[in-house]
Amino acid sequence: MHGQGNQLGAIFTVCCVLYLIAPFSIVRDLVARPAVDREILLGAVAAYVLIGMFFAFAYKAAGEFGKVPFFGTAGHGSLSQDLFFSFVTMTTVGYGNLVPAANPGQSLAVVEALIGQLFLVVAVGKIINSFTPQRRHSRRRHGRTRHTRWMRQ
Repeated sequence: MHGQGNQLGAIFTVCCVLYLIAPFSIVRDLVARPAVDREILLGAVAAYVLIGMFFAFAYKAAGEFGKVPFFGTAGHGSLSQDLFFSFVTMTTVGYGNLVPAANPGQSLAVVEALIGQLFLVVAVGKIINSFTPQRRHSRRRHGRTRHTRWMRQ
C-alpha cells in the first residue's frame, strides 16, 4: 500500500504543478492586455478556480505522502472532498466538517486562505474597479445628440 501511495502522491504532485502553471499563464496574458473587458474578468475567475484546484491536488498529494490520514478521523478523503475543502478554505467559509489533521495540510490551508483572499481583494477588485461595461453613450455634437457607432449595430 505504501508503494501505491507514493505513486499516487507523485501523480497528484504532477497534477498540482500543472494546476499551478495554468493560473500564472492566464494572469500573464491578462496583464498584457491593454483594456479591461469581459475576457479579463472571466480570465481572473478562471485563474481563481485553478488556484483552488491546485490546492486540492496539493492536499491530495500531501495525504498520499503523509503518515496519518489527511482529514484525521474523517480519513484520507476523496478528490471531491479535497476540492470541497479547498474552495471552502480559499473563500474562508470554513464549515469545519473537514479539517487537516497535521502538517503540511494545516500550513497549506493557511496559505490557501491568505492567497484566496488576497487574490479576491487585489486582482479581482482591481479588475472590477476598472471594468466598464459597454453602455449607451451619447455625445453632444453641434447641438444634437449623436450615438456612438457601436450602438447602431
